[in-house]
Amino acid sequence: MMISRSVYGYPSRATDQTPLRLRIKEIAAARVRHGYQRIHVVLRREGWLINRKRVYRLYRQEGLSLFERRPKRHRSAMQRKANPAAHAKNECRSMDFVSDPLYDGRKLRALTLIDAFTRECLAIWVDQGIRGDEVGAYRSFNGRLRQECLNQHWFLSLADARTKIEAWPMAYNECRPHGALGWATPAEFARAVLAARRWAEDCDLKPLVRAICSLALLCFVATPARSEDNRLPEEAASILGKAKQFELLSLDPASGSDKPTGSFRGYRVLGKTTVNDRARKDLAQAFLKGMEGKIDPKRCFKPRHGVRATHDGKTIELVICFECTQFDVYVGSAEKGQRLLVSMRPEPVFDKVLKDAGISKAKALP
Repeated sequence: MMISRSVYGYPSRATDQTPLRLRIKEIAAARVRHGYQRIHVVLRREGWLINRKRVYRLYRQEGLSLFERRPKRHRSAMQRKANPAAHAKNECRSMDFVSDPLYDGRKLRALTLIDAFTRECLAIWVDQGIRGDEVGAYRSFNGRLRQECLNQHWFLSLADARTKIEAWPMAYNECRPHGALGWATPAEFARAVLAARRWAEDCDLKPLVRAICSLALLCFVATPARSEDNRLPEEAASILGKAKQFELLSLDPASGSDKPTGSFRGYRVLGKTTVNDRARKDLAQAFLKGMEGKIDPKRCFKPRHGVRATHDGKTIELVICFECTQFDVYVGSAEKGQRLLVSMRPEPVFDKVLKDAGISKAKALP
């Protein structure tokens, strides 16, 4: 081959992938039914800054690919009724039977019970004589139970089967990422729905409780799982929902470095208005929904909106830049704020309140 000597002796500068390969093999050995996508989610949760394509490449190179031939569905399956839609936790539950033999050939049956909304496994009953007339239609859960539990253990007795099968739901609920929930675990999704429900009740938005729970499901399915750090602090969320004194400010984004006297967290105030109770609820609702919307963070941070809310002597201040979909939250007299993400969707609601109050808004800076 006619190549230069420098090319022939060129040392590779690629980073060593051995630790990552070993960790992928460890996860695959512990969770034999985890494909590369679920392994990638587990690695990201552990702090590995890698993309899905690299995991897929190493996964295939190590020979860990799963080959599963799915049987053709019967024509009768097309006539089945659609599953009932669940909009809240504990609203709809599904059950079904799973069968498996013991080591000596005797049959055992397991009755599984799951929450149709959060996908949590609530219980599994194991015996040799369970009967029932009607069962639910969430059979994908039973497929996971068979692949990740029944097919991986050798049951010596009914008591041994009960011990191993009844211990599996803990790992399923707390550790296993669920694709239908945006790769969140069922327990994480249930906690997020509960937090949204509590916020709606604190803001006296009881008619919207059902809608907010449905919105939480849509946000988990439509968007990737986000870091635990992108959550409004609990104290700040409570003040924002219950505040009796609520001010909306128009800020000058060009004055951030000057810190003029009487400024709002270093930005000159172009105008401010006290918001009534009805508008406060609209602003708080739009803002919190915006934290769950589509986010494309940039680095400009040239805020044009500010919020000051007070409840029971406690104050929070928000400095918001909808252009870069970021905002800083200050609780009390804190000098340093926490930067979080919010989408651009709440901006029209904020602008309408400023316009109704006759307050001009600064032009967006390039």
